[in-house]
Amino acid sequence: MSDRPAAPGVAPGPAVKSPARALTPHLLIDTASPLRVVAWACLPALGAALLLVAPGGLYSREMTWDLLYNLEGAWHLMHGHVPHVDFHTPLGVLAFAFTHVGFLVAGPTAAAALAGPLILAAPALAA
Repeated sequence: MSDRPAAPGVAPGPAVKSPARALTPHLLIDTASPLRVVAWACLPALGAALLLVAPGGLYSREMTWDLLYNLEGAWHLMHGHVPHVDFHTPLGVLAFAFTHVGFLVAGPTAAAALAGPLILAAPALAA
């Protein structure tokens, strides 16, 4: 029973479970370990990452200039150039850092535009 008094004119009765409380055990929200929750949360992200790299190449139909601009900036970083000093860019180092990490792992190819962000997103997915 609850400590709250019943409303005037209403007899106290058994506590009624809300539909959300009845559904909670089925969703394993209260009983799941944090590891299980993280594993289930990472499954869609892992599936999306696999779909991105599955074709074996990078296909770009729209806004290809953005992809090429990103690859060019990472190429400059790979060769030790400094943004705003050695090459013109309205962006800074961080904009090209993800693709630069992809260059270090996948080599200087267009696939690095996908590999870098996927590698750097892995710790965020694990947290």
